[in-house]
Amino acid sequence: RVWCCFVGAAAGEWRGGRVCGRGVRSCAPRLNAGAGADMIRRISRGSRSRQASGKKSAAVGETEAIMAYAGEDEVAEAVQLLAESQVRGIAWDWDLTALTLHSGGRLRGTRAEQDAVLRERMSLDFIRVFTALHASGTMQQAVLTHSDPVHAERTAPAPDGTPALAAEPMVRRGLTIHAGEAAAQSVFVVARYPPLYQATTHWRNVPALRGPMPMGKQYHLEQFAAHAQLAPAQILLIDDDHNNISAARDQGYKTVLVHGNGFRVADLKDLANLSRRL
Repeated sequence: RVWCCFVGAAAGEWRGGRVCGRGVRSCAPRLNAGAGADMIRRISRGSRSRQASGKKSAAVGETEAIMAYAGEDEVAEAVQLLAESQVRGIAWDWDLTALTLHSGGRLRGTRAEQDAVLRERMSLDFIRVFTALHASGTMQQAVLTHSDPVHAERTAPAPDGTPALAAEPMVRRGLTIHAGEAAAQSVFVVARYPPLYQATTHWRNVPALRGPMPMGKQYHLEQFAAHAQLAPAQILLIDDDHNNISAARDQGYKTVLVHGNGFRVADLKDLANLSRRL
């Protein structure tokens, strides 16, 4: 059973939801070989048709431009594309991929204020694809972030004493709010900020690190690959940072670049193009 959300054009504007009684694969017709690009074109047209005038969503002092999300059937087709693309592990970035903003490594404020950001500023396409993949049981998922426990430790608590939220606790809290505790706990999380692990005294106590941490997501991906027992070619990194994407591709990982503030199903066009060449 897949949680299907009906959303407005503005990020974070919820209009309720329901549980879809159909399985992931029965929500849309099966894709034929080479149909990935056609699916992406349908997603793009559908997103544009749903993009209407409306209020902009404000959170943590910022205003986010109106952005369109994919529909229920388009999400189901995207999940099917992932399942048929020879990918067995999805590695999600956090800031500007799962989230539609950059947290700066931590969330300040009271617990209610932190939860409000996680509730309102998470990409709804990410939530729905992540939840559908978890329900299908076909793929392992990870969140690889440069948010680090040190970011919370070095941030003053809120006036009521609430500590800053960062790294793995921030990821699992956000996923729990949107996808439930079981889905949140199923995810492999690597939360390390490479600049903090350049000196020998800092990196030598990090598991499996044999020198200064690479500045991209190489260490994070290696940890996920080892945990999932997958080869790089079986793992897809979805990230908004060109440098992370380039470094991962050089190591043999599949990659999808997020083009806006937060993941959109239409970002999978790169994977659809790759699938047509396989």
